[in-house]
Amino acid sequence: MRLSFQQAGLFARDLDTSQSVADEIASRAAEETNASTNRVHARSSIGIGALGGGRRADARWDAFAEQAGASFQGSATAIRLEALKSARKQRLRRFAFFDAQGAQIGQCAVLVGNPRNRILDAIQLLPHAADCWPDAMMAMLRAIGSGRYFYGGRWNKDPARTACIAALPGVCLESARPMFVQGVNFSRWPDFDSYWKKTSENVRRNARYALERNEGIHTERLGWRAVLTNLWALCSLKAASLDKKGLQEHAIHRARRLIMTVLTFRDRTDLQIARDGAGGILSFQLNVRFGRETYYLEGGQAAGATGANWLLFREVLRDAFARHPDGHFLMGRFEPATHDEEVGGGLYRSRRSLRVDDHEIAEVEFSYTAE
Repeated sequence: MRLSFQQAGLFARDLDTSQSVADEIASRAAEETNASTNRVHARSSIGIGALGGGRRADARWDAFAEQAGASFQGSATAIRLEALKSARKQRLRRFAFFDAQGAQIGQCAVLVGNPRNRILDAIQLLPHAADCWPDAMMAMLRAIGSGRYFYGGRWNKDPARTACIAALPGVCLESARPMFVQGVNFSRWPDFDSYWKKTSENVRRNARYALERNEGIHTERLGWRAVLTNLWALCSLKAASLDKKGLQEHAIHRARRLIMTVLTFRDRTDLQIARDGAGGILSFQLNVRFGRETYYLEGGQAAGATGANWLLFREVLRDAFARHPDGHFLMGRFEPATHDEEVGGGLYRSRRSLRVDDHEIAEVEFSYTAE
């Protein structure tokens, strides 16, 4: 798949977001909202405007997304990739939300079309405007109109919105899929050493074991291009880890996923490896950084390299902690309703051993009828 993000027709031209235009948008939206019986919060007035594409617009989008605490799936490049995948059936619309003074307080991206309108990642709001979420959702629904909708990102810590969505005027809830995104919350500890001491003894012992059993073992951080130059080695390590768990995956799928990750996120990609004294790669970890958060996407360990993955985890977590002591290291979702202990029990226990927190989220399907 060619990763050209210059698909004309997917995006409108950039909205002029000067103060005068923003003030006009907010004023007009305030008048419409005051006259509407569908007001959710009488105290707030939310203006909404369309956002276009382009390199500068994408840079502004990402800067705002990071401030709002969006996940990497809410970044401009991730959104464009989703739009390309669905280009035949859906078109991308991006919106900005404004307060009564014309200041931008939020944004969201929606794939509009069949079989349903999909809100990508989450409605991204600045922390001080978090209470405006229902108003922002209603403004977006009115802008798009009647239809079926899907809301919920699997990496975003945006809290479960099931009850809030069900209470919106004109909305009929169809289904909700509760789950948790799990991650280490660094703000719970004063420093990294204090955190590491609270991980399980088994984790710390295995990390020490790797140092004792693998002469010259050390960790390195490599640029995103190293994923491409070491693709075969990384795929082999991933395969070894899957074999140990009794799982299988086609090598082409592994390679494609790694390639797509690094080409999509480029400099946000963080590849770290553990090498032995002879230069061989014993384990690897591929993460994506966005805002204050680090997201664990892929990892693998050579057969017989006991503890190398835990040693690498220690250094990756140390680095993430140092960059953002108020951030998170997010490791993926946990879905109680579909959890199979035979398949996912080991993964769940390993996350618990690193003292993850559970952030309750939900995927919600609903229909909206405009009045």
